[in-house]
Amino acid sequence: MISKDKVIEIFYIADDFCREFEKEVAKKALSDNGSTQKRRRMRMMSDAEVITILICFHFNSYRNFKHYYLSCVRTMASAKTSPQRKIQSQRRIC
Repeated sequence: MISKDKVIEIFYIADDFCREFEKEVAKKALSDNGSTQKRRRMRMMSDAEVITILICFHFNSYRNFKHYYLSCVRTMASAKTSPQRKIQSQRRIC
């Protein structure tokens, strides 16, 4: 199991990478002419959070990502989620 401090360090590195990557992609991306519709849905997790979860999965001894997510990530996230955020997410679902 990875320590909490190491997970935080991995998150900061992933977040810095995502910020730099987005800047580079924006520079080299094709211009959007507005003819196609794009989704404007709010994401629940940032790219850095997803990358951190994947890196931690590979450092642990789990063989199945679903089992890892349900036993580690989801239980920690539900314990740390504030009641206000739970109410907002329930409003979004309805």
